[in-house]
Amino acid sequence: MKKSAFCLITILCMTSLFLASCSSMPKNAGSNKVKNKAESYAITADGLYKNGEFSHAVQYYKRSLTQNILADNIPGIINNLNSLGHCSIAVEEYDDAFNYFQTAYDTADEIDDNEAMAVSLSNLGLCHLLQNDTVQAETMFCRALEIAESDRTKSHIYYNFGLLYHQEQKYPQAMEYAISSAEINQKLKDEANMADIHYLMASIYMHTDDTDNGEEQIQLALELDKKYENTADIAKDYRLYSAIEGKKGNKELETKLLRKSDEIYEAAGMHKQTSR
Repeated sequence: MKKSAFCLITILCMTSLFLASCSSMPKNAGSNKVKNKAESYAITADGLYKNGEFSHAVQYYKRSLTQNILADNIPGIINNLNSLGHCSIAVEEYDDAFNYFQTAYDTADEIDDNEAMAVSLSNLGLCHLLQNDTVQAETMFCRALEIAESDRTKSHIYYNFGLLYHQEQKYPQAMEYAISSAEINQKLKDEANMADIHYLMASIYMHTDDTDNGEEQIQLALELDKKYENTADIAKDYRLYSAIEGKKGNKELETKLLRKSDEIYEAAGMHKQTSR
C-alpha cells in the first residue's frame, strides 16, 4: 500500500509550514471565505469527474482539500478524501483509493461522525469488491449499514450490496438490493443516482437472459446519464447496451452501439471500462 502519498498527516504538516511562512496573515481570516473556496473547487472537480477527466478532477479535489484543512473543516476534508478515492477507483489505482477511504474513515472516527464513517466504510467495501475480495467487501458493507443514519447513505450501501451479489452471480439477491436502493432514491427524488441502479438492473437482467427488461433498464440509465451529462457513464451505458443487443441477436445494432461507446472513450481520452 502506498501510505505516504496520501497521508492526511503529511498534508497537515505541509499546510502548517505554509501558514508559518505567512506571518502577515490576519489572525481572524474568515473561515467561511475559505470554506466557500473549498466548495467551489469541489464543484469544479465534480464536473470534471462527470466528464471523465479524472486527473484534472484530482487536482481540484486536492485544492479543495487544502482549503478545508486551512479552515479546519473536518466534514469537508472527509468528503474530499472520499472523492479522491473514487477518482483513484476510476483509473483502477486501488491502493491509492484504499488509502484515501481509510484516511476518510479514520478522520470521521476521530469526531464520532457515524454517517461519514458509514460512507467511508461503504467505499472501502467497494474498493475490496473491485479487487475481488467479496468477503471483506461484505464485512465493510454490513458495518456501514449498521451505523448509517440517512436514507441516502443506506441507498448507496444497498446498491453496493447489489454489486456484490451481482459479482457473486447471486442475481435474485442482487436484484432485491437494487430494488431497495431504487425505492429509497424514488422517495428522495434523487433522479441522478437512479442511472446507476438502472444500469445494475440491466446487467442483472442480461445475465439472467431477460434481455427485453435489460434493454428497457439500460435505455433508462442512458437517458438519465445524458440528461446529467455523465460522460464516463454514457460510454459504459452504450457498452452494456451493445452487449444486450448482441445477446438478442441484433448484431448490426450491437456493433453500432459498441462503436459509439469507443468514440466517447476516445473523445474524452478515457480508459475503456466494461462496467460501472
